[in-house]
Amino acid sequence: MRLIIRDIIPIIVLIIVLFMILRVLYNNKHHKNYSLKDIYYLFYIIYFIFLFYVVTYDGLLDFNPEINLLLFREIFRYPVGSDLFFKNVLGNIIIFIPFGILIKEEFNLNIFKTILISLIFSLSIEIVQLLIGRVFDIDDILLNVIGSLIGYLLKK
Repeated sequence: MRLIIRDIIPIIVLIIVLFMILRVLYNNKHHKNYSLKDIYYLFYIIYFIFLFYVVTYDGLLDFNPEINLLLFREIFRYPVGSDLFFKNVLGNIIIFIPFGILIKEEFNLNIFKTILISLIFSLSIEIVQLLIGRVFDIDDILLNVIGSLIGYLLKK
């Protein structure tokens, strides 16, 4: 994980600077004030960049793609409390909590539409991972949807 953070920090810094410049220019041109919403949007830009980087991180690639369609196989593979449990099970939940918050906050969708959007988004991530040589895991989809639902419910 340390490698991922070190590699992504320059991208995040550049995005922050670019966002701030564009926002200042926009606000000055339209005579608008700054708000906390600006920081909120910046957070989500950084979140999606980080999510994209984690999903496509090539340090895990061995170009031996696998498909796991057996529900709970990977979830129960790791002992509860182990490092791999926190990384793989809780990590997949936690990384999608902001996604659920975004759906609720910005689009005010109901819980069923949130599940559907989370499912489609997570499925597309797993397909991309398979295409780039990583593992397609049905458990990841389940855990991502659970994370989105937690975020959705936190925003109530």
